Order: sequence, then structure tokens, then C-alpha cells
Amino acid sequence: VVGIGRTEADLAETRRLVGGGSFEYVCGDVARSEDVERLFTLAESKLGPVEMLVNNAAVYPKLDFLSQDIEDFERGLRINVMGVARTCHRALPVMLQRGFGRIVNVGSFSHLNPPPQTALYSASKTAVSVFTKTLTREIDHDRYPNVLINELVPGVFRTRMTPDRSEDPSDSFQYLRRT
Repeated sequence: VVGIGRTEADLAETRRLVGGGSFEYVCGDVARSEDVERLFTLAESKLGPVEMLVNNAAVYPKLDFLSQDIEDFERGLRINVMGVARTCHRALPVMLQRGFGRIVNVGSFSHLNPPPQTALYSASKTAVSVFTKTLTREIDHDRYPNVLINELVPGVFRTRMTPDRSEDPSDSFQYLRRT
């Protein structure tokens, strides 16, 4: 597995938890095209063409819209929406060329009943949902039956964004494992 994250210490800890050499990473930001390119260059050099892409990067500031700096709001949209678009744009042509690939964009139920202080997160996850549906419809499934693009809405797990939840994130693995 090859991943990307903004914090070296978190990436190193993930690598330690998954057993060292089975996790390579790029310290970078999916909002930046050059970092996404470094990610794919590393993945392709280590593992060959990317067959599976999971887009799970997001920021979730819990702030009233008017309390949030508008530049931070825009940066959050670049991470939450453009990060998904950038990685899909980079991975999908190779998947189509090879006739095989899986893209999973992690979504949210937040657009159904957005709580207060979630304008950025709820709006961006709504965009990811619509983007995923649109992208799926743009694929000629008769020609590319083995290139699949889906949204995974796993529910709320205990993370730094939602530390008060009790469900362990590793419980979501059952929904993504290859069978």
C-alpha cells in the first residue's frame, strides 16, 4: 500500500502499525498536484500501475461558517474535493487503458442532515458524492466492465475528527477487502 498524508509522524506510525515494508508513503497534500504526482510516481515505481485507489483525505473543522477564515474554507475544499478529483484524474486513464481498476471515494451522510458547524465538510462531501456518481456514469461499462468507481459511506468511526465515537476504524476494513 502506498499512502499520502500531511504529517510525517502519523505516516510513520501507520507504517509501524501495518508492519513496516508493506506501507510506503509520501508526506504531502492531495490538494497539491505535485504531491499527488509524487504519490503516483512512488506507487508505480514500487508496485506498478495503480489498480486500487481509496480517497479518504479530508479536513473537518467544526466551526460556524462566519467564524471560519474564508481562505481556510477554500483550502478545505481543495483538500476534500480537489484532492479526490486530482487522484481520480491521475489514476483513471491507466485503469481504463488496462481494463481494470477500483476507485473508492469515502463519503459521508452529512449532506442528508448537516449539523451546525459543518458547512465545509458537508458541502465538500456532497460534492464528492455527486462527483463519484457522475464519474461512474461517464465510464462506458460495456467497454470497461472491470473499472469500478464507488462511494463508501462507512458511518462515523473514532478518529481525530470524531474522537467521541466508540467504533474502531479498523472495523471498516470488512467493507473494502478484496474477495
